[in-house]
Amino acid sequence: MSLDVKILKILLLCSHIPLQGNFQAGDIRKRMEELNEKMKALEECIAARKKALDASSAYHQFVWKADLVDSWIKNKENQVKSEDYGQDIATVQTLLTKQEAFDAGLSAFQQDSISSLTVMKEALFAEKHPKVPQIRQRYEDVMKKWEKLKTDSENRKKRLERTLEQFNKVEELFLQFSKRASAFHSWMENVEEDLTDTVRCNSVEEIKALKEAHTQFQGTLAQYRNELKQIGALDRQIKSYSVTTNPYTWFTMDSLEDQWKHLQKVIRDRDGELTKESQRQDKNNDLRKMFAQQANSFYSWLAETRTTLSEVSGPLEHQLEVIKNKARDIVQRKDAIRKIEDLGAQLEKNMILDNRYTEHTTVSLAQQWDQLGQLALRMQHSLEQQIQARNTTGVSEDQIKEFNQTFNYFDRNKNGSLEYHEFKACLRSLGYDLPVSEEGQTDTEFEAI
Repeated sequence: MSLDVKILKILLLCSHIPLQGNFQAGDIRKRMEELNEKMKALEECIAARKKALDASSAYHQFVWKADLVDSWIKNKENQVKSEDYGQDIATVQTLLTKQEAFDAGLSAFQQDSISSLTVMKEALFAEKHPKVPQIRQRYEDVMKKWEKLKTDSENRKKRLERTLEQFNKVEELFLQFSKRASAFHSWMENVEEDLTDTVRCNSVEEIKALKEAHTQFQGTLAQYRNELKQIGALDRQIKSYSVTTNPYTWFTMDSLEDQWKHLQKVIRDRDGELTKESQRQDKNNDLRKMFAQQANSFYSWLAETRTTLSEVSGPLEHQLEVIKNKARDIVQRKDAIRKIEDLGAQLEKNMILDNRYTEHTTVSLAQQWDQLGQLALRMQHSLEQQIQARNTTGVSEDQIKEFNQTFNYFDRNKNGSLEYHEFKACLRSLGYDLPVSEEGQTDTEFEAI
């Protein structure tokens, strides 16, 4: 039985003791008052003890909660101190998602544990707990770690966001570099293909046009050199981020610069080839002019000689002398035709297939020269026969002249002989009637003549 119960029972018994007429009534009252005072003192003592125990319990609960929060914070510190900020967009986005979940956990922990710890601290302060200084220090230490954890978490999130922004920027730079590098590479390949084509022209005008086009092309090189510099600036910007290889292209700045240097060599080689071809075309053009000068001069002589032969007149002996002189002159012109043939051979050797300075060819001039010689021989032979006929038959020169005029009239191509149709036309003009033969059939009478 507890002490307070025993005291209550004694007081209850005392209250039932009759005091009137009782010689110990004073002692009883005194003892009862003493017991009441002791009872009050005991109750005060018990209340004080309970208060002390409650205060101690509240303090130890605060310490326990503070230790729990401190342990949780330490457990999370490694995560916010991590140096892993991702290697590409995908990994950074994954880390950002984890960070957002981590921040949500911090928010929940603050609403639960941090708020609870603060309430416990405020309660101890309100009760004026004797260990307020220790409580304040412990709380401040925990809150300092908590604030640092939140700051580190916020900084890590910002760092991840900057990293993601950086990777997005790098991604954009990768795409820009890939697009511009590919276009520049294609341009250089096309230019190199054009510039390595064999330079082979057929005239001075062609090589002149090629040189003008090449000069215009060289005028655009500054524009493309500037484009290469801009691509180089993109490459340096990409490298400033310390990223890996561009996943969108196999082209690198080194490969583009090497290709550009090679292209400069190709351009220099092209300059040399165009210069050589220009010199070759100048020589070919001079050769054309030389051939044309000789050919045109020779053709003029042919035409003049042919006219002289067709227009020769006077006594038969005089005509014969003129024809003989022309025949000798024709033979002596063999050196001229050989020179023309040599020039023509050089034209063929140099693959010169056209000549705007003349319409004549070696073959045509040689044929005309040969035909002219044959014409002179036939005319010489004809005059000799005419002189013999005159001397033996008595045919006058006027008659012979008339015959010659008739012959020359029907000799349309001036080759010194009459073709089938020319001869029939001549005979009809003289009054002879020849039968008409079918096309493709041989005229026996003409053949006999």
